[in-house]
Amino acid sequence: MRAKRWLKWGKRLGIAAVALVTLGFLVLAFENYRGRRAWDRYRAESEARGERLDLKSFLPAEVPAEENFAATPLLAPLFDARLDITRGELIYADSNRVAKLMSMFDWQRVTTVRGPGWRGAEPVDLAAWQEALRRETNRVDADLQALQARPPGEPADDLLFLVGRDREALEELRSAARRPHSYVPRSSYDEQLAVWMPFVARMKGFARVFQIKALAELARGDTDAAAADMQAVLGISATHRREPFLISGLVRLAHLGVIYQPLWEGLARRQWTDPQLARIEAALGQVNLVEEMAFCLRGERAFGLSFFAGQRKGSAGENDGVDSEMAELMRRMPAGWRYQNQVEIARMYDRYVLPVLHPEVPMVDVARNFELERQTKALTVKTYHVYRVLAMQLLPAVQRAALKAAQGQAELHLARVACALERYYLAEGAYPDRLEALAPRFLTSVPVDPVDGRPLHYRRLETGRFVLYSLGSDLDDDGGRPAPAKRPPAGVEPDGDWVWRYDVP
Repeated sequence: MRAKRWLKWGKRLGIAAVALVTLGFLVLAFENYRGRRAWDRYRAESEARGERLDLKSFLPAEVPAEENFAATPLLAPLFDARLDITRGELIYADSNRVAKLMSMFDWQRVTTVRGPGWRGAEPVDLAAWQEALRRETNRVDADLQALQARPPGEPADDLLFLVGRDREALEELRSAARRPHSYVPRSSYDEQLAVWMPFVARMKGFARVFQIKALAELARGDTDAAAADMQAVLGISATHRREPFLISGLVRLAHLGVIYQPLWEGLARRQWTDPQLARIEAALGQVNLVEEMAFCLRGERAFGLSFFAGQRKGSAGENDGVDSEMAELMRRMPAGWRYQNQVEIARMYDRYVLPVLHPEVPMVDVARNFELERQTKALTVKTYHVYRVLAMQLLPAVQRAALKAAQGQAELHLARVACALERYYLAEGAYPDRLEALAPRFLTSVPVDPVDGRPLHYRRLETGRFVLYSLGSDLDDDGGRPAPAKRPPAGVEPDGDWVWRYDVP
């Protein structure tokens, strides 16, 4: 009897287990169907609005070598490499050439800009740089050894001596920076990112060397050479403008910021000529950092979505040509979960990121950005959803990127208007009472403050100079008091304005 009872209960438990498994498969199938339907519906709606969601459509197209900045012989060894997944490192075909390239101008790490620089109306102390370079005890750096072996000269002479040690490399980069495109070869995202990051780091170093050279040329009074160096930095910075990743936009902002110190110093000493200022302003006027950041963020969204697509490298579909360990993991996840995460991530960009960017002005609605940040924090604290958890982890970084674009665009506008004001001064012998007087003779139109779309703030000073400023990310008018160089704690906006001014007569 007892055996019959166990057999009876065994059959019941078996039936229950089969029922539960069947129910689980039915629920999973239903969730897969529901997720796929939600994603198809969202994608159709987005494409009807003109949005692109596939990463492949954002990736730069391959171009002929003669049109490609990254194909210049100096940089080519950086891209002749393969990623060793097991060791997590790049294997270069010509490691000696790469090592030489990466160590080139290594001495520039000593020449850091201490203090606020142009943002606080402070020139760079070239003598301090000279002293630091001459007391550096690095016994490996041949450039520093050569410098220290020669008698000390003027600070600018020492700096130009160091720069001249690899003059051919700089001239090759200057020439390559005039090419219209930059295409980094890629077979997968992992490999492309591994190859691209050393390239980005090297370009940052080269941009700094051009800045140092421009400052030294200004000290010697050669403004034509300094202006050419600044133009080279603009060309190098442009190589990142169509890489569709957030880091590309941030690197672009950093590179553009390199030219403002020599531009400010030349203006402070009234060294620039009218034609030079006109060319600098025209080059800056072609840059729309809000539009570029919007492109990068849309590309970042497409990149995030590509992980969830679950397709293999080389297969037809929305992450064609992209593969990674994370994508491999996603292929093992339920399809419904992947589709729903795609929908949530894409909607987060639509609701909380992209609406604050207005490339047509250009401006960033900073007030709304702060409000949307508060809303997303509330969602994180109060609402947990398995389909939204990854989206909520991604959002804070991309929302702060909009504020970085606002500051970058503001500094660009300040530099352009400062050039126009100096041209007005050269023509009229005094600065105008209002910025409107600059258009259309010196500016096609006067750019607005990109944090709120209103006019930039400007007034003449008793010294005969002027103060020009944006309200900054706190949106308060602090009368042209610069925001501190050191950032406050997270969640607190710097108290002060983004300022262009001269505290010397």
